[in-house]
Amino acid sequence: MKTLKLIPHLRTALTVLLSLGAVAPLSAFVTVDLPGLSEFEGWENLDNAHYTSPTYPDSFGSYTAAWGDDVDANVAGSAGTASLMKLSGGGYFSSQSIYSFDTPGTFSISNSPAMADLETVVFQIELVGGLSAAPVLSFNGGTQSLAADFTWVGTGDTETSFGDSQVLLYQWDLSAYADITDYDIVYTGEAHLSQIGMQLNTGNTFSTIAVPEPSTYAAIFGSLALLTVAIRRRRKA
Repeated sequence: MKTLKLIPHLRTALTVLLSLGAVAPLSAFVTVDLPGLSEFEGWENLDNAHYTSPTYPDSFGSYTAAWGDDVDANVAGSAGTASLMKLSGGGYFSSQSIYSFDTPGTFSISNSPAMADLETVVFQIELVGGLSAAPVLSFNGGTQSLAADFTWVGTGDTETSFGDSQVLLYQWDLSAYADITDYDIVYTGEAHLSQIGMQLNTGNTFSTIAVPEPSTYAAIFGSLALLTVAIRRRRKA
């Protein structure tokens, strides 16, 4: 994911805010802190510089054929066995993302084996465009198609020719189910969907995750603006 670039006086202001206990969003995804044991997996650089033909289609067109291979998690620190795959429809690796030109695509995140005593799964996706079918989760080879118990929409950090990105977050409470050995998350995008990155967090103890409120971001950046003015005035003095 792209890192937020701060000009010098804003970086100074941010340092002051952090020293006061404020937390600023420096990446697109929500930081997930689950109790108990947990695993993290992430996907980034989903573009034709990293995933090349003929295994992965990487040029203009609908490309409804299957990919030549699944896409394993590639973010540093990823653990587990989850992989991303296209099940049907459009989706090829463009210069910035997995792009589904004029044909909607259906995709899945599969994890087998799942972590022991699995109780919760949190899936985040940064995208431009929308989903025509929200993610559903099935486990142990079944067709449960469970809707997420908690959802959240936030602002992404990527600009494309089709617009700015957003982050969709989905969390499942699986504490009522025993002995989950594998699971799949399946979702369908609209035409012209750009998928920029994904993040998967799993844990053996369910707890609803805390997500930032818009007012929190507003307060942080409002404080940044005030500190910036103060710093500029001090430099002019």
